[in-house]
Amino acid sequence: MAGSGEMHYRSELVGLLTDLQGIWSDPAFGRRLPGVREHDLSSMEVRVLWTLGARGPLRGSTLAELLGTGAPTVSKAVAKLEGRRWLTRRKDDGDGRAHDLILTETGEGVAKDLFDAGDDMMDELLADWTEHDVRAVTGYLERLLTSSRGFAASLDEEPPRIFGGA
Repeated sequence: MAGSGEMHYRSELVGLLTDLQGIWSDPAFGRRLPGVREHDLSSMEVRVLWTLGARGPLRGSTLAELLGTGAPTVSKAVAKLEGRRWLTRRKDDGDGRAHDLILTETGEGVAKDLFDAGDDMMDELLADWTEHDVRAVTGYLERLLTSSRGFAASLDEEPPRIFGGA
């Protein structure tokens, strides 16, 4: 029945991971986390700080691609973060038109607060788990991540040619 809202994944695991991703990627959820809300950041500003903190200096176009959004959206967040002196631009010596976005020392401190907020959240979520259970789920997730990376890479490969076609 169209629009019934009764479609589900066959795999309970896919459903659970989708639900978890939905909670964790909800901008309102992220902004309410202790350690994040004190900085009065938009969800895009959080994502910019987190990505630059995790990956280091990036070009704006690369950052927009990683965040799955357009350059204007990233530019607006970058301008706000520059205004707060949490990031700066460094010219590319090889290409005078290009520049990398770099966290300032203060910006690194804010990014660390974001990472700490994630660690604190996980500590709270797993407070009643045994060390064995934490190690087990960590191991399973590492395996799933490795498999997911391989699967993602295979999607980028050229499909095999069949029937001698071009």
